[in-house]
Amino acid sequence: MTALRKGGTLVQVGMGRLEARLNTYELITKTLTVKGSNSGTTEDLAGIYELMHSGQLNPPMNLITQAAIPEAIEKLRTGGVIGRFIAVYDD
Repeated sequence: MTALRKGGTLVQVGMGRLEARLNTYELITKTLTVKGSNSGTTEDLAGIYELMHSGQLNPPMNLITQAAIPEAIEKLRTGGVIGRFIAVYDD
């Protein structure tokens, strides 16, 4: 909420957690909007891939081994993970 400008919109995509605390002071004084979304369209996904391919978008990705998956899942449960975990398997 703090990072949003006056009249901004917060969009929660997917279920990071089932519950969240919101700063209602900033919600009211900045006249913010909160929206939920399951995901985007196929066209949205294609656009994201194009931005990543061109180098204009570099999302944080955490490459992990198969052995590290249980630890990664626990980190996701407790929160604080920035980006996505991507399991890399040996050939």
